[in-house]
Amino acid sequence: MYPDGTRIYADVDAFLAELHPPQDVALAAHLGLDAGPLVWAGQQLYTDCTLSMMERFVALDELEQRPNLSTMFLWADTDGAGSDDLIMRFRWRYHNGEEAIRVCRSNLRSREMRYVSMEPDVLQGAIDRLGKLHLPSLNRSENREQLLERFERLKAIFTDENPGTLSEFNYRMTHLLLDGCGYSPNSVLLSAIIEAGLLTPYVEAAVNQIGDLIRVFNASIEAVSAQGFDPKVRPLPDDYLPLNYACPQCNRRLKLNRHTANGDHFAAATCKCGEAYQFFLGEKSLSIDELVAAGRWSPDVMLILFMNNLTSGYLGGQSSTVYFGLVMRPVLHEILGWERIPILVPGHIPDAPESLLHTYLNGALA
Repeated sequence: MYPDGTRIYADVDAFLAELHPPQDVALAAHLGLDAGPLVWAGQQLYTDCTLSMMERFVALDELEQRPNLSTMFLWADTDGAGSDDLIMRFRWRYHNGEEAIRVCRSNLRSREMRYVSMEPDVLQGAIDRLGKLHLPSLNRSENREQLLERFERLKAIFTDENPGTLSEFNYRMTHLLLDGCGYSPNSVLLSAIIEAGLLTPYVEAAVNQIGDLIRVFNASIEAVSAQGFDPKVRPLPDDYLPLNYACPQCNRRLKLNRHTANGDHFAAATCKCGEAYQFFLGEKSLSIDELVAAGRWSPDVMLILFMNNLTSGYLGGQSSTVYFGLVMRPVLHEILGWERIPILVPGHIPDAPESLLHTYLNGALA
């Protein structure tokens, strides 16, 4: 499926043979993990877990049973609320069709999910609507009492007096579903890794070679497309930086762009609310210290590149396998001088449901 030599595997044993401890053990040490190989997968924090996510949970669980091997699932809690449909709402299928049920207002789409405060009335309306669609079907179930208990546990998250932010709500909902259906990934929040400073040196390595990184990245997109693959990412503009910032005034997630003045380099953005932001990067040797001190920053899709030296192997989905495994590989090798970690593409789970929420509430798993 993928070109030879790209270190992308469907065979678990072939993947395991390529694993070594991370080049940088800072993340493993931060998580209190053993000094052996560390395999990771990642995903945005949704209201539900999809089939692709469950395939990775199963694969991680199987890898976790191997001796001297650690795994982690990285939850991206820094994305825009509207960057994926399943962040702000979940879908419920019933005999007459399917309905999308929102957990927060649609006009918050541009806000960063870790700064979106949940509204009790919206959550109450969402769980009431789910109950109206789902509960009548339980009267026909042999496990009615057990399934009602499951619904009540879910309802407690929706009716909590302090529901927190969208990222916190989705994290609690996700782990209720995972625990209830027998999955227990070693979960880590992206914001925690950012705050620990673990990504900073790798972001700075990229920023200091950003011109060459853009050139090689864009050329790689063309090469991958010529091989018949959808690269899953678009070419980068000349003022690109792999950085985002959440506006303190309105919590809108802003894309930071590169700006130069009198030889000095800056990361800059102007919010739709009218606030303008500019962070000094340096003159020759660039640093994101000023941005780090301000907080509220996050990496973009290049996160997967910044995780390379902190981990040993990656469990990829369909899209990430292409843009990390193929598009970003020349950037890692030619510009940053890093060897890309091997990638395992998890196998398909026969007859697996496409929604863990449906699995949990319908009792498909004990």
